[in-house]
Amino acid sequence: MALLTGEYHGRPMQAHAHLALTTAHFARWLAIFERTARAHFSEAGAEYLLEKARRIARSLEMGLIPLDLTKRA
Repeated sequence: MALLTGEYHGRPMQAHAHLALTTAHFARWLAIFERTARAHFSEAGAEYLLEKARRIARSLEMGLIPLDLTKRA
């Protein structure tokens, strides 16, 4: 998906819904993704992929983890 080939046609929400993910899972995945991207791509290429990954993670996290409205600041 990140490479814009048009070949990805998955349903990420459905694919991940059964996993009981937490915000910690998303943070860990992003950290691993960042290390990998920086190890294999130029700085500009890694930043491009990281921006896409952050958007995907944010979208999945918002869709899969219920918002706890009982917590107050």
